[in-house]
Amino acid sequence: MPLSSGAFVYNFRVTAANGDQIARLDDPINPTMTNSATGIRSLSSMVYVPYDAAKQGTSEWADRSVELPQADAGKRGTVQTVSYIGADSTEHGLAVYLPAGYDANRTEPYKVLYLSHGTSGDIYGDELRWMNEGDVPNILDNLIAEGKTEPFIVVTMNNQQYGQGAGHSGPNWKYSDIETDQIHYIMPYVESHYHVSTTAEGRAYAGLSMGGSTTSNMLMHHTELFGYYGVWSYANVDGSFGGVAGITDPSVRKHLSSLTVKPKIMLAAGNWDFGQEPVKTFGKNLSELGLDYTYLQVPAAHDWECWQLTFANAAENFLWK
Repeated sequence: MPLSSGAFVYNFRVTAANGDQIARLDDPINPTMTNSATGIRSLSSMVYVPYDAAKQGTSEWADRSVELPQADAGKRGTVQTVSYIGADSTEHGLAVYLPAGYDANRTEPYKVLYLSHGTSGDIYGDELRWMNEGDVPNILDNLIAEGKTEPFIVVTMNNQQYGQGAGHSGPNWKYSDIETDQIHYIMPYVESHYHVSTTAEGRAYAGLSMGGSTTSNMLMHHTELFGYYGVWSYANVDGSFGGVAGITDPSVRKHLSSLTVKPKIMLAAGNWDFGQEPVKTFGKNLSELGLDYTYLQVPAAHDWECWQLTFANAAENFLWK
């Protein structure tokens, strides 16, 4: 059947006679990514479709070969998986992308992107989602090899463990715990184990869906920590998620409108993305407060095709520019 180019997720669903799902399994001969420190796996196997203009056309988004594995093994970065004790005194996983040729002793620290996933039905292993389903390593390997972005480090975490509700599966995340974990646990761990920037100019925070809402919270309430913010597929407009003040709150508006050092902001969503309207509303409020931003809309829904395209665009055209 006809397929577009790029990276695609797949898995097997085991169902009972009544249609209830019993299990979701990755492909045993094409296994998903695993955190070697915790033994927790991601959710899906991956398949990569090459680009052929004769078969897939030449429209703006047809060529997604940046998502395929880098052909030259010497130009491929590595993903390290580790664990740490987080703000809730339990074990959490991290995944860290290190670009090819990573030098822990080079003069200039590497710029670093902290990248959050969205809400999942699985409490554990979400630090792997961007690295596996989101295709971050392949995208960066290719862009760095082509000189389209500078080598930088990406850190992905598991904010799902701070979800509210039974089994941490509620719609709201406990932002106060995520904030504490990011500032007092994740960043100190990363900065003591990897050669990364410790200045706002060399740090970025981005995320998808609830991770986009988390990013908007970081932007509004910890503006000084990061120089770049990627609010993708959702945003905190009115404080509906986690009880954190949104951009319509008077105190937030006063803070953002008074900034003398203004961060770089990228908003994004898919054409058929249910998070599109909150993102656009967030952008409208940013404009009212005198903050500039870029906006990207891609041909996708609230799915990994959306976020693969968004991340590739951000790495090439937004981060560190």
